Amino acid sequence: ATMTDTPPVGMVVLTATLAASSGPAPTYAGGQIHWSGTVVTGAEVRVTYTLSPTAAIPLSRPAADV
Repeated sequence: ATMTDTPPVGMVVLTATLAASSGPAPTYAGGQIHWSGTVVTGAEVRVTYTLSPTAAIPLSRPAADV
């Protein structure tokens, strides 16, 4: 099986967090996360990673005047 995921614009993949519950660790190249391995029938493989916003994405919104 193979999996490819493209993180949202403005987010950075923290590559040290790339992990899979089975098989090889995912890789990050060309702006995409890739995983390829064997999945036994009836089983699942979880691919996990952490994203961090870039400076282009504000972490909070300014307070609104009410």
